[in-house]
Amino acid sequence: MDQLTKQLVAIDVEAVPPLEPHEFEVVGPEDAVRVRFDDLDLKKLVPDVKSEEEAATRLPDWIKALNGRRIRIRGFMEPPFMAEGLTQFLIARDVYTTGWRQNPMISELVDVTLRDGVTTDYIHNRAFDVVGLLRITDEAKPGRFYQLTNAIVINSPQR
Repeated sequence: MDQLTKQLVAIDVEAVPPLEPHEFEVVGPEDAVRVRFDDLDLKKLVPDVKSEEEAATRLPDWIKALNGRRIRIRGFMEPPFMAEGLTQFLIARDVYTTGWRQNPMISELVDVTLRDGVTTDYIHNRAFDVVGLLRITDEAKPGRFYQLTNAIVINSPQR
């Protein structure tokens, strides 16, 4: 084992401090609070566990309090099967996660369902905001654990 590999192996990933509870700024529309993907990162929320699946069962109360609240989150659209008239899609924390990564983490994808009568087109490689009601489920899978419903897309080719 070379020296660099020894150093990397020696890094204690569990030494990452947990995210501290904090207030979420109301940024609108519809009194939505700004939430970042980092705020939803299970490994940062509960760093003393070995898996995201276990972390999903031990969310701190300040994150659980977001369940059912209207949030605004910025991310990148996972490439859909069709380019126009989307009513549902996945939003990812970064471009690397969208379509390139084979095994995304649970907290790297959020399932978005737009409100009735609203559609959008595929937004390729550009960050955008989505506002919707956050739902935290018991289904510890990427794109299923965090969901946004009754959502609207900000700064997009919305119809």
